[in-house]
Formats: sequence, C-alpha cells, structure tokens
Amino acid sequence: MVESEPGYHISPFDLNEDGLTNCQICFDVMANNTVAYCSDCQYQICFGCLSSHIEYRVMENVIEIVCPGDESCGKKFSDQLIAAFSTEHTMSILNKNKVEAEQNPDVKTCPGCHKIQRKENIVQKKKGKSSSRIECTCGTIWCFSCYSPWHHGSSCEEYQKDIVQSGNKSLRYWAKSRTKGSNNAKKCPKCSFYIERISGCDHMTCNRCKTDFCYRCGGKHYSLGWLGNHYSRYSFLGCKYNLHPNKPVLRVAKRSGVIVGGTLLMPLALTGLVLGATLVLPSVVIYNKCKKR
Repeated sequence: MVESEPGYHISPFDLNEDGLTNCQICFDVMANNTVAYCSDCQYQICFGCLSSHIEYRVMENVIEIVCPGDESCGKKFSDQLIAAFSTEHTMSILNKNKVEAEQNPDVKTCPGCHKIQRKENIVQKKKGKSSSRIECTCGTIWCFSCYSPWHHGSSCEEYQKDIVQSGNKSLRYWAKSRTKGSNNAKKCPKCSFYIERISGCDHMTCNRCKTDFCYRCGGKHYSLGWLGNHYSRYSFLGCKYNLHPNKPVLRVAKRSGVIVGGTLLMPLALTGLVLGATLVLPSVVIYNKCKKR
C-alpha cells in the first residue's frame, strides 16, 4: 500500500454507510481501501483504473502523468505513485522515454532493471583513474560508455570486436546446421550475404546484390543459349544435383562428353545446312518462276 502523499491520497474521502465508494472512471462500487483520490479536485479512481491510466499514458510516450479528473487540475503523479501502480515493463518504457526526452549523454537506463542511472554513479577506480563501471542496485554490472556487460581488462573497442567475431561464428554455425533436410541458410555466391529460405523452390535471389543462385548447391544461375542453363541435366552449367550428385567424376565425364560431342558435330551440322540450302534454294526459285507464268 502506498502511503498518502501530497497530491494523491490512497484513502477515500466520500464513503457511504457501507464503507464503499464509486470509481469515477469505471463507475464500479469499490471498497474504501481500493480507491485513491486527488487532494486538489477530489477525483476518485480505483486502483485498477489508476494502473490502466498510467500504462495508457506511458504507451502514448507521455513523460509527466497527471490526474485524469478535471482538465483544470493537472496534478502530477509522483514517481512513488507511478512505481506502485505500474508493471516492470511499463516502468522500463517510462524511464527510456524520460532518458530520450532529456537527451543527456550522461543519463542512461540500466539494461537489467531499466532504472535511470547517471554518470556520477560510476564506480571510480583506485588512484583516481577514470572508469565506466556501473553497479546497479538490481545487481547488474555494466559499462556506461558502450552500454554492454562490464568487460574488465578490455576496452570498449576490444569487447565490441570480440562480440562481432563471436557473432559471426555463431551465424556460420547456425547457417551450416541442418533443419528438415537442408541448411538453415546459404551464402550468396557474390556478396556472401546469408539467405534463409522459408519456403518455395531452390531458385533464390539475393536481396542485397540481386544475384540469382541455387539454394541447393549454392552456385550462380547462368544461361548460355544452346549450352544450357542451371536446370540442364547434361550441361556444365547445370546444378550438380541434376546428374549423379554423389559421383562428381562421372558427372564431369558425361557433361564433358556432351560438350565434346556437340563441338565435333557442329561442323557437320553446319555443312549439312549449307548443302541443304544449296539444293533447296534453286528449286524454290525455279518453282516461283514457273508459277508466275
């Protein structure tokens, strides 16, 4: 129970014979120990509506919460009253809003309990050396400079570098892990950006560089006319999973054979086309002349 304080009192002033009073927001009849009232405008509000009013105003990014009664009242809620009728989540948002509104680099919120901390609360090192170590009453020990867990023996730059490197390792490990028969993510073959496939076929397009590639084999998509494309079975541009995926030597041999054979047959095909044109064209010309007569 919050003690009575200037502005808002946690005790009713207008009781009926049964020791009950009305909330002026929800109009429910309440017991005398569950209603608060404003000492300025005599506005009555039950604890449930009081908590909801505070949460609603906080979600609207309001910093100073006032009496919901008469507009001319404007009595501010004290920090004690707000804390007593707010959830931890609501208090964290309110404190963040206060810090952002103040725009003071020497004021931040604790990453553990979101309590407002100021730079003067820094635990100083011995022999007058500067420090950024903050030890909050909730037990969280953190660095005021980089807003990270306290990193004894490492500078902020060194700690952030270690975090990035460990994060990259974790990302690579997750990407290579397999879920439902395939990797969680694949690297774009051009920009190395990790792509996660939620559903659909193996044809992927990188959001960063717009490169088309195959999610199954990780190779780029190419298309060179009669030489084929990534979906061709016997083309060297085709996906390895289209032909003997577990026998790379045999796959290369067959695809190479098709290329060599096609290269050798190309002159014969061209010769046949030339001869055919030589025989057919004169006949077509003679036929057209006879038709005109």
